[in-house]
Order: sequence, then C-alpha cells, then structure tokens
Amino acid sequence: MFKVVIFVILAGILLFSSIFFQSGCSPSGGGGDNNFTIEVVPDSLDFDSTLTQLAFNITNSGSSELAWNVADNSAWIILNPISGTVSNEIDQVGVSINRSGLTSGSYAGVVTVTSGDGSTTIPVTMIVPVSQTLAISHTKLLFRTHLTDISFYLTNAGSGTLNWSISNNQSWLSLSPVSGSSTTEADSIDAVVDRTGLEPGDYVDTVFLTSDGGNISIQVLMTVPELFENGSEYFPMAEGDTWYYTWADSAKTIKREISGDTVINSTTCVRVLENDTTAQAWTKSADSFYVHLFVQDEVFWFDPPLAIPFDLEEGIPYEYNSNIFYKVDGSIYSGIFSGLLDFNGYVTDTVPAGIFNDVIELYYQPDGEPNYYEYYARGVGLLDNGDYILDSAYIGGVWYK
Repeated sequence: MFKVVIFVILAGILLFSSIFFQSGCSPSGGGGDNNFTIEVVPDSLDFDSTLTQLAFNITNSGSSELAWNVADNSAWIILNPISGTVSNEIDQVGVSINRSGLTSGSYAGVVTVTSGDGSTTIPVTMIVPVSQTLAISHTKLLFRTHLTDISFYLTNAGSGTLNWSISNNQSWLSLSPVSGSSTTEADSIDAVVDRTGLEPGDYVDTVFLTSDGGNISIQVLMTVPELFENGSEYFPMAEGDTWYYTWADSAKTIKREISGDTVINSTTCVRVLENDTTAQAWTKSADSFYVHLFVQDEVFWFDPPLAIPFDLEEGIPYEYNSNIFYKVDGSIYSGIFSGLLDFNGYVTDTVPAGIFNDVIELYYQPDGEPNYYEYYARGVGLLDNGDYILDSAYIGGVWYK
C-alpha cells in the first residue's frame, strides 16, 4: 500500500575587439590614468517583421567618465536617450521602429555611437510585412484535467488594420470576444471550458480564427477526470474474507485473512493475518480506508494511520504524511513516512483470479523509496501491487478463482 580553451579565448578576443573603440587621453593630451574604452552590446539589431522595440548597452571599461551620443540615419528609427555619460555603470539606449507609412519589404539603417575621437556603428534591420497578417500566441490550448480558463493572443504582424472573427464547434468551450480589429496591439481572447454533466474522458474542439490577413486553426484538448466513487466497495474487510496471493519474487503462496480485532493506538482495528500471523491492522470509515499496522521484518505502526481517501480525483495527487514508529531491541524509534498518491482512473486488470473491470489504479510515489502501482477491484480488494498477485479470493461468501 503503502574542450579547446585557447581557441575559445582567441575567438572571444576577436569577437569583442570588433565592437570596442578607444578615444581620448588626459585633457593635456598625455597618456596617464584617464584612458577609456567604450563597448556596445549587441553589435547589431534585427527587428524582423514583428518586433518594435529593442535596446543596446553602452559600457566603459576605462577609468575615466565618458560622454557619448547616438544618432541614426533613418526616419523609422527612434532612439531614447540620445546622449549621456558612462563611467562604471551600464547605460541602455532604447531603439524602437515605426513601420507606419512604409511599403512592404526589407529595410536597413545604422545607429552611430560617438564618444570623444571615436565612434562605432550598429546595423539595424527590419521587415515591413505585406499588409495585415494574422499571428497568434498559441497553436494548441491544453486544458488537461483541471484548467478551466486559458487566455491567448492574436496580433497583426503586418501593416494596416486586421479584422478578425473567431468560432468553435463544441458547447463546452466558450470564447470571448468573438470578433475585433487589430493594428499593432495584441488582442486577448479568453477560452473557458465547462465540464459540468460531461462523462469522464478526452474531449477535442477546434478554434477557427478567420481574418483579412489569413486564417488559423487552434486545437483544443480537454479531459474530464475520473472520480473515485463508491470507494468503500473496493476494500472488503468482513470477518472471514480471505485472499490467496502469489509472491512475485519467490512464487510463494500468501494467504491473507480477516480474523478478529486488535487495538492499535487505542483504536480497534480488524486484524489481517498472513499465513496465520498478524501482518496488518485496518479500519474503514465513510471517507477513507486506513492502515494502522504493517509488519515486514519489523512491526511498524502509523500515527495518524495511512489513508486511501474515497474522494480522490484523477490528476490531483493526494499528499500523505504520517509518523511511523517501530521497536528494535525494546527501544522505540520514529520517523516520517510521506509521499504522493495518484488516482489514475479505472482500468481492466487480469490476474489468475479472473478478469476484473472497474479496477482502480493507484500510483504511489513515496519519498526516498521506489514508486509502485496498486490495483483494487470492486467487491474483491487488492488484485496486484507488484509483489502480491491474486490467485483466488473468498469474499462475502463468493469465490473468485
């Protein structure tokens, strides 16, 4: 249950030397301590067809304060700020572009950074797309098992005004807004799913975006999770209920039987015998199945008991955490037993005792221990946990074999 360094350095020196320039000396014209070196990074700016804002940094690796100014050669380039001084800090210059009024095509300009007797140039390139062009932020909307609301964006990657509308097929998905127009801004669309009344399973829809700048489809994937229902029926524990397992590692037969009661931490539990020796102690409420005692080499008891809740939901892990106690040579030791339990829904499982439908699959991820699965059948109990495989069972007066 429970590696060539020298060549890299030379390449680095060649790269950075291309964007360095030196100017000035001391005011008297001599050498001295007032030399400076300015560096501009990056050494080119590419706005492609959609970007409107980028920036470059100006730094001074010398020891003197350095005045600088910037200028461009194209009306569509906008610089801010256009001058400043830099010593040991980083100055940033914002570069924005304005595609308004420009015909479609590729454009190139230059930003010149000047300081003292030296200057450097930064190539600037951009594309003006052909008229309006529809672009989107998502190609899929993945709601999985529990997301209910996803926002995505559409933009006009071209020029002019983009007029658009949006639609879908399935009633469980709603979209808002369903139409609009866009110039350079991003228009946000909310997609909301409603799982009410839907059977567990996977659902698919398509969002259709149509515009005078092209059409795009977005796939929508949503899952209605399984709920662990009638949980008590998966854990029979009446007096005389008996299970016969094969222990996978040794092919040894294990008989597990409910026989009488025992008291663990002041709680009366049903006693579970394995080959006529007390091995576990269980209780069950309307909400959960509990393990109070577990014997394997040593006797372990749990406070609070380990629980399998009956309100588990597929896709939402249950975090268990219990104090564990055990006795060695008369001394009692304690620790923490914790991890995650996932309900993975209902499956069909085949074991020597038969073929069972509506079997719950539980996935345990204990901290510091290997992960494992358990399978329980309605009215029968544990079928398989990787160690024990059910050969036959006598539950509630019925044989399963």
